[in-house]
Amino acid sequence: MAAGRRDDYLVPIDALDRVPWLGDRDDLTRGVALVVLAGLVLRLVALGARVAHFDEGRVAYFTEYFLRTGGFEYRPIIHGPFLQHVNTGVFAAIGPSDFAMRLVVALVGAALPATALLFRDRLRGTEVLGLAFFLALNPVMIYYSRFSRSSVLVAAFMFGAFALFVRAFDTREIRLVYAGAFLAALGFTAKENAVLYVLCWLGAGALVADRALFGPAGYDGGLDRLSALADRVRGAVDGDRLARYLGHAAACLLLVVLVVLFFYAPRGTGSPVEVAGRHVGFWGMFATPGAIPDVLGATVADVGKIWYWFSQPGSEGGESIAVASLTDRYVRFLGGTLETYALYAAPLVAFGLLGFLIERYAATRPRPFVMFASYWAFASALGYPLGTDIYGAWITVNVLVPLAIPAAVGIGKLYRIGVESLATEDGASVGLVALIFLLAFGQMAAATANGVYLEDDAADGMVQYAQPSDETRIALSAMRAADDGPGPDLLVYGGYFVDDEEDFVGLGNDDIRVPLHPQCTKFFPSLSLPWYVYKDDVETVCAINESALDRIESVPPVVLARASARPILDERLGSDYERTRFRLRTDEGDPVESVVYVRR
Repeated sequence: MAAGRRDDYLVPIDALDRVPWLGDRDDLTRGVALVVLAGLVLRLVALGARVAHFDEGRVAYFTEYFLRTGGFEYRPIIHGPFLQHVNTGVFAAIGPSDFAMRLVVALVGAALPATALLFRDRLRGTEVLGLAFFLALNPVMIYYSRFSRSSVLVAAFMFGAFALFVRAFDTREIRLVYAGAFLAALGFTAKENAVLYVLCWLGAGALVADRALFGPAGYDGGLDRLSALADRVRGAVDGDRLARYLGHAAACLLLVVLVVLFFYAPRGTGSPVEVAGRHVGFWGMFATPGAIPDVLGATVADVGKIWYWFSQPGSEGGESIAVASLTDRYVRFLGGTLETYALYAAPLVAFGLLGFLIERYAATRPRPFVMFASYWAFASALGYPLGTDIYGAWITVNVLVPLAIPAAVGIGKLYRIGVESLATEDGASVGLVALIFLLAFGQMAAATANGVYLEDDAADGMVQYAQPSDETRIALSAMRAADDGPGPDLLVYGGYFVDDEEDFVGLGNDDIRVPLHPQCTKFFPSLSLPWYVYKDDVETVCAINESALDRIESVPPVVLARASARPILDERLGSDYERTRFRLRTDEGDPVESVVYVRR
């Protein structure tokens, strides 16, 4: 055991559960690898089948714009820049598609369970495997790992950083600290709520420290323990070692700063810095050294935009609301998270609560590591419904990832009860344990099948309201097919989708306006359709009303409109077109009922 480590913080190697295929470290690694492989398959199968969500279409649109023009600027409204930068490379390599825009998130989500191995000195063998199991196969984790959004990315990066820091403490390997700092930096480039992870860590650490100082065994009190710790530190850290520690800390901080600057720095036309009439961004400043201070200043200003998400607590859509409305909204959002937990994460939550109770009240020496993760999860469960402006079940990812640690403790304990009962021929206990496992795994399998694959556009408690229905694929397929013919491919009709006066898309808090494709449509009301029109280069014409429709000489083979326009379009298009209704939203209040006409 390395110097400075305490038995009450670690699980000795010989404490691995004695089951045939978890007898040594290599078997444990193979077990986790199989779980990771299963999770990868579940994330990749039919990855591009679901129609892009509003958020997915928005981010993918700007990623494709970045690829085509080289222009990039950080926009808080579409969250961290990591996905845009990485997906630009993915789009360039395999082409823009729904599969391509989700691939990186799927791979990161699939890799997340491998972090369980970094805790192998703090968890028993079955607990390590249980942690990997919950991270890989929970339906919420699978669904949002198949979603081009940064929720899984920030959770994976920050949890991975935490795991590396813990492993570095256990092994005293400094390279793991640098790896953890790098992942934490990626977390800050993925999504702004990485800040909340750090705050949760500080809060959980304070609670664990309080427990360690409250009536500690072997000491006269908490102050006596602190005094003994200070004496050990003074005896172990000399001037050279202190200088070395400070040097590593400074190097890690520099690494974080460089990673953040690289991702947030503007590029091309997205840069406000101009030299001789040319926009100078991150790469351009190396060829124009005089522009380096301005580019770095613009980057720092962009990083400061992260505050956008924390400067308006108690607001929706950027407008202040009353405390009573905030309370109502919190209750509503908390109810949404509870519904998600009940329908798609019940086993994880149940085992998580069980593991916390076992570790807190049944263990001779509660492991601070497990308690830390439990406090982290509980704080996130209470805080995220308050901190979100528009509800989406993706916020539960931030809770389920740390909760998987006490859940691993719970499922490991239940497994050991079953093994012990089998050894003592206690048939009733064996049957009860088997029934619990069967119910838990059966619920996870059914929830995955229905919520992730069969009802991926409408599953209650999982799907956010801005998800188009699967019938939208009919319109998208017709648009792609029409692109092979001469003349315009698509006609967009009606004032809901069409705006003849706008030829750009502005993003509320941004001054930079990106050209809109097609130029005659409204960007946000029609999402995620602009993503498909743009990536497939669908030639589009618009008619805002009947007069504009009369001026179109030849109606394209595909016509898109709100369903309320059917009486007009049915009369104009007649039997030459086949029509299909679809929803651009799942919101029952405003599903944006639409219709697509396809020439027979």
